[in-house]
Amino acid sequence: MGDLTKNTPFYNFAKGLLPIIFKPLYFYKVKNKNSLPQGQGCVVCCNHISMKDPVFLGLAQKRMIRYMAKSELFQNKFVSKIISALGAFPIQRGKHDEGAINLAEEYLKQGAVVGIFIEGTRSTFPNPNLRLYKEIRKRNIPTLF
Repeated sequence: MGDLTKNTPFYNFAKGLLPIIFKPLYFYKVKNKNSLPQGQGCVVCCNHISMKDPVFLGLAQKRMIRYMAKSELFQNKFVSKIISALGAFPIQRGKHDEGAINLAEEYLKQGAVVGIFIEGTRSTFPNPNLRLYKEIRKRNIPTLF
């Protein structure tokens, strides 16, 4: 797996390019930019309102965020290569995907940041997945909401 605490080269490329595109198009301000704990794994949970959410969240933090992404996104080989290079990994929604949970746990043990859109889908009205939240809390994983 390599060093999961380091950004991939493609992630660094995207992190350099995307602000050039996004800053003129979208007004956004980052608060608490250094709020992620350094030197340890943690989970970042947020609402998922737009397809741009992972981009903005990634731009807002220095550390690479390894997102759980719906497995359907990985069916297209081109999209799969891009999002995998950006650190995403698949999870099967609507099932207890033990493989994805174990992978996330391994990332956390190695000190990586795992991103979860807690609702499990894009939504204009927050409806957190309480089962997932309880699982995260039960395992005593540092979590930012």
